[in-house]
Amino acid sequence: MRHVNIAAALVASMLLCSCLYNDDIPPTAKIDGAVGSVSQADLHAVMLRFNEWISEVGHPQPVYRIHVVSPDKIDIHYQIAPGPHYPPECRPFESC
Repeated sequence: MRHVNIAAALVASMLLCSCLYNDDIPPTAKIDGAVGSVSQADLHAVMLRFNEWISEVGHPQPVYRIHVVSPDKIDIHYQIAPGPHYPPECRPFESC
């Protein structure tokens, strides 16, 4: 019975954590560039701002690359739709 309670608590905490990181960095996004010049908090803040911006201008888009240009600038690369007719796009953000 004790193992069941521990397992249930573990599953509940995983579900809670997944809700907390709704605007987290996509696991499929490649992060490159001057990564050591920014913190994880900076990356998360930029992704949050990207998600807010994209929700204002259209539907959520898959982010495939996060390029840290400098400590002050991070580029978010995304694809509007799959296929060769839709070129990849990039949105620059100032890091916090």
